[in-house]
Amino acid sequence: MTLMRLFLFNAFSYAFFIRRIVRRVALGQSPERCIKMMRACAAVCLRLCPAIRYSIEISVKHMMSAHLNHDPLRIRQVANGIVRELFEAEAAGLMLKSRSLASMKDMVDHMECAGEPALREALARGGPLMLAGLHFGNLMLFVTKLRFLIPDDRKLMVVMHKDAPGAFFDDAIRLVNEYGAGEVEFIDIEQRVHLRRLVVSLRREQPVFLLFSDLHGRFGKTNPCRLGGRWVRLAGGGVKLAVENEIPLLVAYATGVPFRDRCTVNFVELEHKAPARILGVDEERSPVLTMHQRIVDRLEEALMRQPEQWHFWEHFTPYLMPSPLLETSTRARTQRAPHGT
Repeated sequence: MTLMRLFLFNAFSYAFFIRRIVRRVALGQSPERCIKMMRACAAVCLRLCPAIRYSIEISVKHMMSAHLNHDPLRIRQVANGIVRELFEAEAAGLMLKSRSLASMKDMVDHMECAGEPALREALARGGPLMLAGLHFGNLMLFVTKLRFLIPDDRKLMVVMHKDAPGAFFDDAIRLVNEYGAGEVEFIDIEQRVHLRRLVVSLRREQPVFLLFSDLHGRFGKTNPCRLGGRWVRLAGGGVKLAVENEIPLLVAYATGVPFRDRCTVNFVELEHKAPARILGVDEERSPVLTMHQRIVDRLEEALMRQPEQWHFWEHFTPYLMPSPLLETSTRARTQRAPHGT
């Protein structure tokens, strides 16, 4: 009886039900028609069940309000766009799984590449290279395109967590193996054996490794960073590994919905300017924190351009770090420091 009441009085239940039915029908249509059906489905769900955007709207307001001039209407429009993108991108990703290898190869070949000179220059230096990935666009196309951009004599390693979306990565491996475009190795960072193998490989094989750097605090030890004028906490193990081993970094991410857009893979260099001083923070930040902030600055730039493409709006709460906690920590460190230093 309780479950029945939860279903009857929960807008998400109705939206989920409508979404599943429409998606089931849409996946049997042409890609273009499928995308249109999911867009219409999103519009209906937003009209009938506007509460489905509530948590997303709160997250957008929290982080992007200043960029949107604190305009409630613009904030709601961005939240609506994120919901629509979730509907369309989900269906497009599922359609990729049933596509022929020939059509997939054509799609990957026609992906645009923004910032490829930066990637080529970084590869030419030799040694290991870290790609600080962001969860934008379609991960399956992203990993597959990445393999084709990296020379066959360089190993590509994708560092994952136990909660990573394995289905997309499995399909990426299948495509790479079919095309014969070199080697991809997936490392589960939650396993000590895998992590030890990664460290050894960085020294001996000098691979290009992809580690997503926009994960929140549930994925390991965090670093405090400023994002959208707010304090957030992001998993910082990969940044620490790169800085301590003096490994160069590039920010990398994909944009675009398959079958709707011409998808793009982006490579962005990190600026080496001194970070702006922020009140309540130690004047001298550690190299790891400084590097992580540069990555987050690039994340913020991408969010301002295409906020609907980021995958984590629904799961934003674990990112938040209230500034009083950070300021308390800063004061405690200051008090412990010897006077006159």
